[in-house]
Amino acid sequence: MKNIIKFLVIFLMLNSSIAAFATYDEALQLFKQNKYKQSLKKVAEILIISDDLKPESPNYKLRYLASQNHMKLGNSKSAIIHLQKCMGIEMNSVNPYIDIALYQIELKKYNEAKKNAIDGLKIGEDSMLYYILGKVALVRREYNKAKEFFEKANSLDSENYVSYNDLGITLMKIKKYNEANTAFSIASMLAPNSSQILNNLGKSYEKLKKYSKAKEFYKKAKKINKNSKIINRNLEKISKR
Repeated sequence: MKNIIKFLVIFLMLNSSIAAFATYDEALQLFKQNKYKQSLKKVAEILIISDDLKPESPNYKLRYLASQNHMKLGNSKSAIIHLQKCMGIEMNSVNPYIDIALYQIELKKYNEAKKNAIDGLKIGEDSMLYYILGKVALVRREYNKAKEFFEKANSLDSENYVSYNDLGITLMKIKKYNEANTAFSIASMLAPNSSQILNNLGKSYEKLKKYSKAKEFYKKAKKINKNSKIINRNLEKISKR
């Protein structure tokens, strides 16, 4: 009899787990279909708040998905609360710190983004945490600091193209155009379909007075993003030379 009861308990647990995963997958699909409110409703069906601190709890991915839905809906406070809960669920992971800091940069909450990046570094070094510190420094026009942070980010992850791109922007600000061109070139190799990076690469060639090369990269950028006013303006300007 005991064995039968034990089997039933295990059976019910497994079926509950399968149902939870099915609901999560449904919520994820709704998110991908831009049905953010419906996705949140599905998450709410299986999110058990008391499970936040349980080992191997599924709540991390549920709360992360909830945060992404809230971001899309413009509910910044709710999005941040879910990401903060993620920090408590995976206390040895830097990922929640990266996620929340990037979102705070998007919201122009630079002090908060910097604090979360620094707190994340207390757990472990990560390229994106240094990138975030560099991004904050760049916005504040602290170019030498920004350069240092982006270079550190690149040393930890040689494929962090966003960091190479922003390093290039920083170097352009301090008129180190050759170095900027190198940074943009690396970023472009890593992300060849980025019109923004191609445009930046064109700009660095223009500053180096290599106008034919500048025109070449502006044209490449335009092929990817035909409606960009910045790219079109740069191409029109360089075509007059």
